[in-house]
Amino acid sequence: MLEQQQKRKLVKIDLNESKMPDELHAARINNLQALAFLYSSISLGDVARKLEVTEEEAEEYCANAIADGEVSGRIDQQSQIIIFEGVRKIKQQSNNILQKTSEEENEPDKTIHEILASKWSQRITRVCGDVEKAVDMLYERHPEYISEISHSK
Repeated sequence: MLEQQQKRKLVKIDLNESKMPDELHAARINNLQALAFLYSSISLGDVARKLEVTEEEAEEYCANAIADGEVSGRIDQQSQIIIFEGVRKIKQQSNNILQKTSEEENEPDKTIHEILASKWSQRITRVCGDVEKAVDMLYERHPEYISEISHSK
């Protein structure tokens, strides 16, 4: 769903370069940002087709956009690929937010006692996990102490 929204943000470039260079540049940067959201990597040839420029111009646009902080990534000149960084993290965070929102919307109304019991249960589970980690660390660092305790029982 989120990717479909981003695909809709690609702007069709029908601008005359000589009349509106700033608008054309802004449209191309917008499209490059949309591509950065949709793909973790893409060939410069594909970027050129999407931006309606030559591959050399696409590489220049990408390099400038990266240098200006408009997109995060790097260009592999040998493979002629742009690799966008942080895309998966952003997508994962977006998906987590959407999932949490949909889960909250689907939950029936709870009483205050049910909410408190749920939070209490979560805290107890967290404490048990922390204790287990502490015991594991103790065993890793001082196995003789753990064996001494288990033999004394």
